[in-house]
Amino acid sequence: MTQGYIIHAVNTDTVDYQSCARVLTKSLRAVGDTRPITILTKFPTDIVSSVTHGPYADDWQVYEQSPYDETFKLEADMIVTRSLDSWWNSLHNRDLHISNGCRNYLQHVSKSRYYRQVNDDNLLCDLYNGITYFKKSNVAKQFFLTVREIFANWTEINESLKHPSQLTHGDTDTVYAIAAQIIGIEKCTIPNSPIQFVHMKQKINNGMVEDWTREMVWELIGTDFRINTVSQLYPVHYHIKSLATKLNNIYDSQI
Repeated sequence: MTQGYIIHAVNTDTVDYQSCARVLTKSLRAVGDTRPITILTKFPTDIVSSVTHGPYADDWQVYEQSPYDETFKLEADMIVTRSLDSWWNSLHNRDLHISNGCRNYLQHVSKSRYYRQVNDDNLLCDLYNGITYFKKSNVAKQFFLTVREIFANWTEINESLKHPSQLTHGDTDTVYAIAAQIIGIEKCTIPNSPIQFVHMKQKINNGMVEDWTREMVWELIGTDFRINTVSQLYPVHYHIKSLATKLNNIYDSQI
């Protein structure tokens, strides 16, 4: 079966996600991963359009656009620091897996609920779409079609939630969590799975400011990405998109 990565990298007016995707690609190659990588810079026009339903509304199309039998969809503003071979092996017999929970830079599972109030209020699972594995299968197809429908009907669905989201358009993590609730959480994720990433958002890391690079020391030597001297053993969702330029230059200098 063919295996490959797909990276959703549709640029916005303020973020160059394609630059981030190129850095992620270099990080995968740096750890020795030779699997093919598809960077999606646009999607076919469809009734669920990012123009009317938000910047992530076309995310569901990653299923149809993936040319692989098995796919890892990765967040663009992320780098990997270790081989993901063990993850591929552990998920080979599943149709779908979405990362559950995240970690802080100390490598601890995050207990912060600051960004997850809608999930907690509505008893939704704690999914992070930044790492999503899927196989060409009926389960995965059903999941992504459900994601499509939720984005298309976000206004009505959001109004039905307890303490609705303040976002005009649905965010991907919340939409994934609702879709998982609809088709069955057991089909979508594995409890206590080590397949997670380090999330560098402020509250997860007890930061003083949103831009963590202003208060923490980071360095990238080879594939060892250290934050405040702590080696990052999980993929790092660095969150501050402008960091991509510096990371790109470092990877290029090490080739």
